[in-house]
Amino acid sequence: MMNSKSKSPRPSSRETSYFEGKLDFKWPSIMSGLSTRIPQEGDRAPIFKDSVFVKILEDGSLHQRKIIQKPLGSAKFLETILAPFNISYPKVTNVVEDTIINREGKTCWMWSRNLQTTFPTYMGKTEYEWLEISEKASYIGDHSPQAKPTFVFKKMEANSYLDGKLKLLGLPKIMTKNGANRWKTRSSGQIETLVQEITNMSPNCKIPVSPLISGKNKVA
Repeated sequence: MMNSKSKSPRPSSRETSYFEGKLDFKWPSIMSGLSTRIPQEGDRAPIFKDSVFVKILEDGSLHQRKIIQKPLGSAKFLETILAPFNISYPKVTNVVEDTIINREGKTCWMWSRNLQTTFPTYMGKTEYEWLEISEKASYIGDHSPQAKPTFVFKKMEANSYLDGKLKLLGLPKIMTKNGANRWKTRSSGQIETLVQEITNMSPNCKIPVSPLISGKNKVA
């Protein structure tokens, strides 16, 4: 008897990475900084962004979902590899981003991941099959009288589902490695931008920031 439940395909390459740390700011300041971050410009700027819904959950948390299309910067290196074979590759990525904020509990949870679209395809593979990145982030405020610091934790998982000739070329591992490295660079920059935004809002505050603890890339 056949199992009617469909199973997710096994990635041909996977890398995970994380970092954690704390910022010496109150949780509301972190939220204000996140909401006023300067948009990325140039080739890193989102092409399209729209809110799918905004709703209040039973516990009073605010849940927002966005759809974002942005350049796939981690795939630019493919140009020199695939150009001689006249093979096209994905240059944009479509992402769904969920944010749940609970002001009373001083928690903010974010999850962004690739949309599993079926079109367009490149060499018979969709954009997310070339490189799928999932990022989960948490910002948890302290409940002490000082109301700080705010604890930060981010975790990333990069998957590639390329097979056949593309796998023989070693592209799955190259895709996940470049995706993971780009994520680490981008995440560090986001924290620096966040600190700068909060400092701009409160120019007299001090910004002692604990070193972020980065997890080593794990390859599967």
